[in-house]
Amino acid sequence: MENHLFTLAEARSALPLVQRIALDIQTTVRDLSRINGAIGVLMGAQTIDDIAFESQQQAEALLDKACSFIEELQEIGAELKGLDPILVDFRSLQNGILVNLCWEIGEDDIRYWHTIDGGYAGRQEL
Repeated sequence: MENHLFTLAEARSALPLVQRIALDIQTTVRDLSRINGAIGVLMGAQTIDDIAFESQQQAEALLDKACSFIEELQEIGAELKGLDPILVDFRSLQNGILVNLCWEIGEDDIRYWHTIDGGYAGRQEL
């Protein structure tokens, strides 16, 4: 759904699915961070054994998983804008101006928007 423009009602309608995907991304990124930390420790060791290889495989599988969740967001027409915290934007037209309706994991509704170039720092209440 590239280039899809959401109304506020459409974005809010998509939010329950976006929230589930965001939680999946958050969990996967945390798991990936733990495994990458373990790989870093193992890489610093004198010898790397099967544990390092298994950890690398797990990291690659988690990365693939995270990418599939991001693709799900894109299929909806939403865009992942941040990982810590998870930020999702919905492109919209407000008063004839192209903006992003924005949502942060933990918020129960879409209450903010920002200009395309404004980013998170430029969030304003709807």
